[in-house]
Amino acid sequence: MSSHWLIEKGIGEDRAILLDNNHIIAARVRRHAGGPFAGAIVAGRLKIHNSPQLVTEDDIMIALDGPLNGLSEGARCHARIVREAVGEASGTYKRSKPPRGRLIESDVAQPVPDLKEMLGSEHPVRTHILAPLPAPDALAQAGWDMLVEQASSGIIVFAEGRLIVSPTPGMTVIDVDSSAASRSNMVQLAKAAAVEAAKTIMRCDIGGTIAIDFPTIEARADRQNVAACFDAHMLGDFERTAINGFGLMQIVRRRERPSLVELFQLAPVKSALLALLRRAQRHQNLQDHALVVDEKGHKMLQANPLWMEELQRVTGTAPRIMIGASGPDDYRITPTTSHIQA
Repeated sequence: MSSHWLIEKGIGEDRAILLDNNHIIAARVRRHAGGPFAGAIVAGRLKIHNSPQLVTEDDIMIALDGPLNGLSEGARCHARIVREAVGEASGTYKRSKPPRGRLIESDVAQPVPDLKEMLGSEHPVRTHILAPLPAPDALAQAGWDMLVEQASSGIIVFAEGRLIVSPTPGMTVIDVDSSAASRSNMVQLAKAAAVEAAKTIMRCDIGGTIAIDFPTIEARADRQNVAACFDAHMLGDFERTAINGFGLMQIVRRRERPSLVELFQLAPVKSALLALLRRAQRHQNLQDHALVVDEKGHKMLQANPLWMEELQRVTGTAPRIMIGASGPDDYRITPTTSHIQA
């Protein structure tokens, strides 16, 4: 079977996976509450003080790159979004970097292309309807749940060791952690890690600056062979440095949106809720069950009533919400006969 994209339109987010022989080789997630999305043309007024920005009618600040075309403070203009807002975290400190755009000559704003249009025409696109059981779950059959677990934990296990993927304010860092069995052959470990790192970057939609910390390899020829393994398994355009004597290689890819790692690690409550709603859509007996969340999850559901309205529309049931989970990892569906306190 040839490679093809499979799109699933879900509650709160749409998901797309690029399948090749029933294996996920790339993925995208678009959350409905995000935006403006890459490719959209937005209108607003120019604000130049401190740093150039476009302020939309909804008071969204768009950081501007490139020339201002001679426009002055307060001028009405249009910009194309080149990078969506992205989150950053360092310890307990979290912030969101604003969307970035470039001024263009246009008289009208244009809505963002839908996810199907953004995937391009290189591979065919099929739409998957997330039907209730017993209909098959095409994404799960392809490994979607494992991909979400990898993006959420940042841990990708392979035969010779594991990768630890961490988003930082400046870049995404991929650390190669060896198993005891692989320490006797660091070159073999590094080659296997290079292959897995390339696949992970594609599957988790990681862009921008990426640093891979390989084990120290003394021979230059061995380092070149490791880099060649990485190149052979990367898709699309990218630039990279050589692997230096300390095992560090830096990659730069075009970045238009948050990676799956950022989406799931920096917004664990929202990610867990959307995953819970996905499971609820396929539950056979939802009318006799409740969604169990914690206080944060309950507040987010209250702040996003459209999620529960959509769940009721597609399932015909508005399940009870119970507070009883210890955290996002504990969100679950339970029979309403349970003694959990509401």
